[in-house]
Parts: sequence; structure tokens; C-alpha cells
Amino acid sequence: MMKKFISLILAAVFALLLVSCAMTTDPTDTECFSDVSTVEIAAQTSAEVVTTEPSTATEASAEETTETTQYVCEHDLEYTVVTPAGMLTDGERISTCKKCGESFTEAIPATRTIKILAFGNSFSNDAFMNLPYVLRDLGFETVVLGNLYIGSCSVDMHWDNIKSKDKAYTYYETDIKGVRIGRPMSAQEALAKYDWDFITIQQKGNHCGDATTFSNLSNVVNYIYKNKTNPNAKIYWHMTWSYRKGVNPAKYNSDQMQMYNAIAQVTKSTVMKTSHIDGLIPCGTAIQNVRTSYIGDNLNDPDDGFHLGAGYGYYTAALTWACALLGVSPDSVSWYPAGLSYMKDAAPVIKASVADALATPYSVTESKYMTKP
Repeated sequence: MMKKFISLILAAVFALLLVSCAMTTDPTDTECFSDVSTVEIAAQTSAEVVTTEPSTATEASAEETTETTQYVCEHDLEYTVVTPAGMLTDGERISTCKKCGESFTEAIPATRTIKILAFGNSFSNDAFMNLPYVLRDLGFETVVLGNLYIGSCSVDMHWDNIKSKDKAYTYYETDIKGVRIGRPMSAQEALAKYDWDFITIQQKGNHCGDATTFSNLSNVVNYIYKNKTNPNAKIYWHMTWSYRKGVNPAKYNSDQMQMYNAIAQVTKSTVMKTSHIDGLIPCGTAIQNVRTSYIGDNLNDPDDGFHLGAGYGYYTAALTWACALLGVSPDSVSWYPAGLSYMKDAAPVIKASVADALATPYSVTESKYMTKP
């Protein structure tokens, strides 16, 4: 009887243990499931983690994408120019998006390029000798100086060459470093070679004060005006100079001031009343102004007396050209031929004379520099 009672007690305890194991929430309890392999338990655990717990990293990424994504307009811009860019000055424009209306202001970079063509002769050659260095000093990065050269070429000869279309000229091209190359060329070829910014014309030296020698000026100017490839190109007259005392032509009574006055009068009354001439380069007046200073009558080539000489003459012409064409003050130029020691003192004298010539191009202004500094 006692054995039977003990057997019943043990059976009840074992049954309670089975119920307890069945109710456990930990499927990895190997004490209760000793007959389940470790591999099967691990697989069950991994499956539960994958299927019942979302990835917090994925949710964070999705939330971040939602927060940072925004519309970006692919601008379709239209431009309004406020100030056009110049050769040396930046312009300004307003850019406005046609889609979203966003608007902003931006600079239009200066071109810093200048191209000048001279229907010239040896006097334009004189003017170009120092001009690349003056233009570089003013801030230009590219300079093209074209000179249609024939010695003593007159306005009538320029017109004849235009009509014939002959390669009658030696075309000299000078760059910003002063390097010059030359080859035969016609007026038509030179005009078409570049979109010139400025085109200049001049008369043969001893004809400059004789109004009877300008009958073909309008023909030359009109041809240039109609055939220039740059519609904004300006046509300028190069007013040349009287010669050194003692070598002035007989038609001016061999007198320097009489020749100068005749040049100034014809320039004012005949040349500058010609249609399509936009401006004046008053070299003749600048040279005469310098002659009233301590420098005196020392601007011409010592060998012939009518071409300009290195130093005073070349520098005066170059400064006058640059300032007349660009509308800048001579004081804005710091360069001078430093290799000539006397030019350091002469530079302020010449700058003042050029400024006076630009202000009063048809009459002489006495220099205040009567003695050497």
C-alpha cells in the first residue's frame, strides 16, 4: 500500500514538471527540450529575429531621406544687361529664372583685348612703337596693332588701293610684347582679318594742313564704315605733327607753328566734319605742347626731323593714342621707357601735355614744366 502511494506522488510531480516546461517562453531552454538540437534552436531564434524585429537602421535612413529631399529647379535663365562690359571694366547683368523666378546679379568680365587697324604710313608706325607697352600697363592681356603701311601714303593713295584691291601694303602686325611681323596685304584683307575695335586714318605728313588734299577722305571713311566686320568699331582720325624747326615744307613757309596751325585748322574744319569719323587722336597738338616745355624741339628723329624719335616722341604718341581711344587719363599710365634714364623726369611733363591736348585739341597749351626737375 505504501509503495502504491509513493508511486502516485512521483507521477504527480513528473506531470507538474512537464506542464511547467510546456509553458516556458524561452525556446532555447535546453534543460526542458533536451531532445532538440542546438542547430535547430539557433535557426528558430534567427528566424524569429528577422521576421519579428524591424531594422532600426533602415527606418532611420528612410526618415532622413524624407526630411532632406527637396525640389531643385533646373534654372532656365534669361539675362538683362545693366551695364555692358568694357575693354577694361566689368559689366553687370541680372539673371532671372523663367521657371521659379529666382533672380541674382553677376559680373560680365571685361574683355581686356584691343585690336587697332591703321590705314597709315610711317607716322602710324611711329605711334605704334611704344603703344603695346602702354596698353599692357593699362591692363590689356591681348593687343593686336595692324598697320597698313606704305611710306608717305596719302588719303588719295588709300582710296586708289581700296579701289584696285591690290596687295599694295606691307601689313605689319604688332602684339602686346612689341613683336612685329609683316607681309603684303590688301585693304580688303586687312579689314576682314579681325573684328577691329578701332580703325584709324591719317594723311601724308606734309599734306595734313592742306585742305585741297582731302577730296577722297569721305570715300575712304565710307568704305571702312560699310565694310568693317565689327559694327561697334570706331573710326578715328590720327592728327599728325609739324616737323622739327628748319625742315618744315615750303608750303608752310618752312615755319613749324604755321604748319601746326594749318594742321589744326584742317583737322577741325574739314576732317572732323566728315561723316562716320567718331573721334580724334590729337598727336600733333600733344607734340607741340611738349615742345613748349624744357624738353623743347627734341621729339623728332635727329636724322630726318619729321619722324618721331625714340624716347620723348614715341612715348608722347603712344600715350596720346591710348588715352584718346580709351578715354582714360594719362596719369593712369605708370609705364615709361625706363631704359632711357631721362624719361623718368620727362614722363610727368609728357602726361600733362597729352592731357592738355585731349582737353583742347586744336590749340597749343603752354607747359608749366619750363625747367628740368
